[in-house]
Amino acid sequence: MISMLATTQEYVAKSNKTDLQSPKTTRPFASQIPIEENLWIEVVDSLDSLAAYRKDWSALCANAVVKNVFYEPWFLLPAIKQLHADKQCRFIFIYQKNKRITDPDILCGFFPLEQTQLRCFPQTCWKLITDNYLYLSLPLLHSEFAEEAMHAFLKWTQIARIPIMQFERTQSEGPFQHALTSALNQRNLLPCSVEQSTRAILRRKPDLNDYFTGRGHYRRDMQRRRRRLSDNGNVEFRILQNTGQLRYWQNSYLTLERMSWKGKNGTAIAQDDQATQFFLDVTSNAMELGMLQMLGLFLNNELIAVKCNLCSGEGSYSWKIAFDEQYSKFSPGVLLELENIEYFHNQTQLEWMDSCASEAHPMINRLWQDRIGMQSIYIPTGRFLGEMYCSTRPVLRSIKRYAKRMLNRQP
Repeated sequence: MISMLATTQEYVAKSNKTDLQSPKTTRPFASQIPIEENLWIEVVDSLDSLAAYRKDWSALCANAVVKNVFYEPWFLLPAIKQLHADKQCRFIFIYQKNKRITDPDILCGFFPLEQTQLRCFPQTCWKLITDNYLYLSLPLLHSEFAEEAMHAFLKWTQIARIPIMQFERTQSEGPFQHALTSALNQRNLLPCSVEQSTRAILRRKPDLNDYFTGRGHYRRDMQRRRRRLSDNGNVEFRILQNTGQLRYWQNSYLTLERMSWKGKNGTAIAQDDQATQFFLDVTSNAMELGMLQMLGLFLNNELIAVKCNLCSGEGSYSWKIAFDEQYSKFSPGVLLELENIEYFHNQTQLEWMDSCASEAHPMINRLWQDRIGMQSIYIPTGRFLGEMYCSTRPVLRSIKRYAKRMLNRQP
C-alpha cells in the first residue's frame, strides 16, 4: 500500500505559517507547500495520481542535469507497481512558475521517496527509492534550476518533520553533488557519510585503441578464446533490431540468468513472478521509446551471452548481463563486453555508460578505465535526534573499528 506518514493537514498547517500563497493547479497532489515566491512543492502519495504528472516528468528527464533512467517514468512506474507496492512511498515534485504567465509551470525537481528505519534510531526516516534492480538513486534536477530544486527539497524535509533523509547510491561528484553541497551550505546542514566508493564508467575516447593501451596481453588472450569458441561453430555478434524480436531476447536473458549462479542462489529474475513482469515491462517500455540496447553473442544461432543497456540522452546504463556457463572457459561474457565497448564507440552517439557494477568487479574494472565517485549519506534536517544521530555515528564507528583491531591483535 502506498501512503504518507504524516497527514495532508499537517503539511498544510505547517506551510500556512508563511505568507506565501499556494498556486492554483488541477494536478491531483495530496498536499502543496509553498517554498518561495513562484516556487512550491507538490507531494503525491498515490501511484494513480502520477499519471497526471507524466508529461512534466518526461520533460524534466530530457532536461535533467544528470540523466537517471531508473527514475524515468517508463522504468520507475513498473518498479513501484511490481516491487514496492507494499512500501510506504511519496513522490516530491518541485515546481517553479514560468516567467511567461501564459506558459505552463516548470517542473524543476523530482524526488521519489520510500519510508525506512535506520539502525538504532527511534523515529521513521525516508530515503530515495532503491532496490536490487535500481542502481542509481539520483534525483532528477532541471539543468537550469538544480540548486533551487535541491534547496527547496531540503527545506521541505524540515517542514515535513523528517529527522533524517537517506541518499543511497548517489554520485559524489559532478553537477548533482555541486547542487547538493550548495543547498546544504545554504541551510547549514552537515551530512553524515555512510559509504564512499567508486564505480567503473565507460567514456568515449577519440580512438577505440586507447581503451586497450597497456592491456594488449589481455586483449590477445580474449582473441584466442574467441578462436577456440569458433571451433564449436559459427560465432556472431548481433543487436536487437526490432520489436518483433524482443520476446525472444527477453526470454533468452531470463533463461540464461536462471541457469547461472544467480539461479543456484535463488536470485534470478525468472524465479520471482513480480520481478519477471517488471523486467518484461521495463524492456518493452524502453524498446518502444528507443532507449533499449540488447547485445548478444551467438553460437550456431543460439544466444550464449546477452547484455541489456538502458539509454537516456547522451548517457546509458549497463543494466543486466548473463551468459551460458557451460561455455565459461571461453569467457563469453567478456567477449560480449569487448563487443559492447566497440559498439559504444563506433555505432552510437553516447558519451558515457555507467557500469552499474560493484567497486571490486574484476571483469569491468579490467576493461573500463574511468571511474566515478559514489556515496551513501544521511542528511539531518535540523531536528535534535537526527542531528545527534548523525553527529555521533562517525565516532561510534571509529570506536567499533578500534575495538575490532584490538580484539584481533595477537597476544
